[in-house]
Amino acid sequence: PNGRHDFYYDIHRLNNLIDKKIIDIGYQIFITNDKNYFKEVKNSNKSNSYEFSMHKNREIPERLPAPTWKNANKEDLILNYAKGERIKWIHDTKGVINDLPQFRFVIIELKN
Repeated sequence: PNGRHDFYYDIHRLNNLIDKKIIDIGYQIFITNDKNYFKEVKNSNKSNSYEFSMHKNREIPERLPAPTWKNANKEDLILNYAKGERIKWIHDTKGVINDLPQFRFVIIELKN
């Protein structure tokens, strides 16, 4: 779950830069060939990792709670400048070499 948390943590960090008026617009770009990021995470009694799901068309919430699993960052994440954005996985289909894994990526825009 740490990779999914890091995705949202980077949005949180960009959010802080916009709040402090250091930047006007920020972009979170995430690229992976790991299919586990595309799947919806199921609710579990063991942790709140399901709240950090990155499945297709997931609407980014205004905030996320601190993770309940082992993670160095134990703070709530403020995501209000990305609120309402949806996760849209874009497939790398042009010029794909057959023996290499296919990449997908997400670009999230944050603005005040």
